[in-house]
Amino acid sequence: MTFTALRPVISPISFGAFILFVSLNSALAFSFRDSLTTILVVRHAERDTHRVDPPLSAWGKERARVLAMTLSKANIVAAFATDYRRTQQTIEPLSEDLGLERHIIVVEGRDLNAHVAELMQIIEQRYVGKTVLIASHSNVVPLILRALGIDAGGDIPSHQYDDLFIVTRSQSGASKLVHLKYGRPTP
Repeated sequence: MTFTALRPVISPISFGAFILFVSLNSALAFSFRDSLTTILVVRHAERDTHRVDPPLSAWGKERARVLAMTLSKANIVAAFATDYRRTQQTIEPLSEDLGLERHIIVVEGRDLNAHVAELMQIIEQRYVGKTVLIASHSNVVPLILRALGIDAGGDIPSHQYDDLFIVTRSQSGASKLVHLKYGRPTP
């Protein structure tokens, strides 16, 4: 099998400028006294589907590298994953490149709403006014977006891995969403 290197849809420099633009635009829309938090949410990259707790496939590893390149200038201070390898491997390249604080939030055997509540509590207690990355699962990403005040619709289709959700949230709870795609398009 031959793999072609993927290029980010948005270059790291233009993505950093985009985040700055979104943050400044949101700051104008929200009260200037509010501290804005930016939460970047992705579904884990492509997985090797032939295993229990599957790792990323070769395509998934490439997508994780593209994500790291795309977000390298986004001023991310922490990355969140679940206790499944595929989410941890999705944040790994960026976390290693930037020396990010990593949080593993257990999802296995838990109520998904409790999982999301714990995630939101950590962000609200430790990362107000900062930018964080969350890698999660197709059925959890919509719950995370809803907890952030965004109507996300249903689960992400099982074949879809290229969504990048950027949520800017004020301390008052007002949220704005920018939905982008990154890396190789998925069907």
